Amino acid sequence: MGQIEEADAVLNIIGLKLGAVQNHFSLINRSSEEAGILDYCHKKDIPFFSYMVLEQGALTGHYSTLYPMPANAARAAVYNPIMDKIDTLNLSLKAARRQVQGEHRPDLHRMGDRQGHGSHHRRDQGTSRHRCTARDRDHTHR
Repeated sequence: MGQIEEADAVLNIIGLKLGAVQNHFSLINRSSEEAGILDYCHKKDIPFFSYMVLEQGALTGHYSTLYPMPANAARAAVYNPIMDKIDTLNLSLKAARRQVQGEHRPDLHRMGDRQGHGSHHRRDQGTSRHRCTARDRDHTHR
């Protein structure tokens, strides 16, 4: 934090503004928040860019306690010992993503995409009516 304040002060003396701050920040590493860097940047209107937001792949769901990072990878020494916590976090993220996706999904049943009608049953654009293609008519109206 001290280096950021010092750089900002030096630049202000010569009439310049600190353009941005980039620091490690993720769901696991909140040190920029804890050190007051985010508050400082917000107060001074300095853009903050985080890096390692996915913690070198640990937060992608690709790795888990069952499938840890390769033992010969340097990052394995950091993340594999806490993989149980990362598993819990990844499960929470998946559940939140499913909830958000569910809130934004169209009601497919009302749009006519019911099982059995497939892609040949279409909703007319701009209306609530459905139209059937020749294939659908031939199949259902015999």
